[in-house]
Amino acid sequence: MDDTIETTQAVIDQTQIVKRGLMQELFTPGSPTVTGPSEWSEEHLGSLFTLQLGKMLNKKARITLPRFPYLANKDVQWGKLDLSNLREMHFNDKDREKYRLLPHDLLMCEGGEVGRTAIWTGKFDCYFQNAVHRLRVRDSARVEPHFILHFMRFAAASGMFTHLTGQSTIAHLTKEKLSLLKVNLPTLPEQRKIAAILSSVDDAIEKTQAVIDQARIVKRGLMQELFTRGLPGRSRRLKLTEIGSIPNEWTIRSLADTCIARGQYGANVAKRDFEPGGIRYIRITDIDDDGTLKDEAVGVNTRDADGYLLRTGDILFARSGATVGKTYLHVADDADLRCAFAGYLVRFRTRGQILLPEFLKEYLNTAVYWRWVAARQRAQAQPNINAAEYGQLPVPLPSLDEQRKIADVAAGLNGAIRAAMDAVRGHRRLKRALMSVLLTGELRVTPCYSIADELAMEQAARSSR
Repeated sequence: MDDTIETTQAVIDQTQIVKRGLMQELFTPGSPTVTGPSEWSEEHLGSLFTLQLGKMLNKKARITLPRFPYLANKDVQWGKLDLSNLREMHFNDKDREKYRLLPHDLLMCEGGEVGRTAIWTGKFDCYFQNAVHRLRVRDSARVEPHFILHFMRFAAASGMFTHLTGQSTIAHLTKEKLSLLKVNLPTLPEQRKIAAILSSVDDAIEKTQAVIDQARIVKRGLMQELFTRGLPGRSRRLKLTEIGSIPNEWTIRSLADTCIARGQYGANVAKRDFEPGGIRYIRITDIDDDGTLKDEAVGVNTRDADGYLLRTGDILFARSGATVGKTYLHVADDADLRCAFAGYLVRFRTRGQILLPEFLKEYLNTAVYWRWVAARQRAQAQPNINAAEYGQLPVPLPSLDEQRKIADVAAGLNGAIRAAMDAVRGHRRLKRALMSVLLTGELRVTPCYSIADELAMEQAARSSR
């Protein structure tokens, strides 16, 4: 655990150095700030790239030989490609010439999350489906693909694609409309410098996220060991075997025996009633699988939240849909007003004299708990667990002293994970700020022609893979 914390802190320290270096580089003399740079040109995307939609998938292509791997919409993520599970279909010689991917080709989603873009790095012979646009640079002496990659992220965040697709139907970005997208194009050296700066932030985010993922794996393994250590035990009070093996000195009680049910539903608020700066409204999408609350929660007014406010120690359970089983422990001060989404969450509060909320929270992240959730779902036509069923959840119950020790061990890892998550959020805010000034020319960089600059571009290329 100490090694994990030290590793995380080292990554955070390194990313803070990156940020300070970026700010010093961007805001010191020699990087002049001007508005409307005259040497930048306004171009249509179609004048910079040849655009091609991929091949339509059909039954014949799925069964005809030979078949070749292709990229679908789901495989194109922001700044990277998921090559782990590519499908295959038939491409004849003419198709292969038309739809083959070459190094530095940009791939952009035509539908779904319109504009999501990545770069093909030429690892193997591959093609693409009709839900994906391929953008191939017309003149490499004018355009750096990694600059356009970052511009696409900026365009999506700025609503440029919404303007092109409209909002009356399901969003699709046609080749004709995409070709009309306007790009403010700096000189090639400046494009490369901007791309290198933004990619360095992406690289810091990726490395920190990897530490977070590893820390979560370590924590899951440790919690599993702590909750199932010792010789096999079997509860006489509950004949539910999903809980597995526990120490003989522990007992098992139901959630209803160890908690007080506080009501089944939260506040029913329409999206149009969200109020910036209001009482924080926790939706299902605001809770991660490990019970962490994201930053994206919206606000509602006091009238809508009246009667539904959470109290410190309340535990929320998602009760239906694909997110059934998700949990969240409300540990904020009662003055930090929050309420929960209606119809999805049931609420409990632990009886402190026999069960600590922090201990229960960690148990609700174990594989033992999720096996119980899966078993309950299999008994339903639709994924659903109601308040009465959650009340039957078997809970391992050691002494309060042992509960506290296990919760303290988890708290140490949670602190390291939260610190790394804060670092990721900070870098994402930094990148958004940098994109808004660098890609519009509000803030200029001084391009250099050094070996260090070339190395930075190589790092940008690695970050996009």
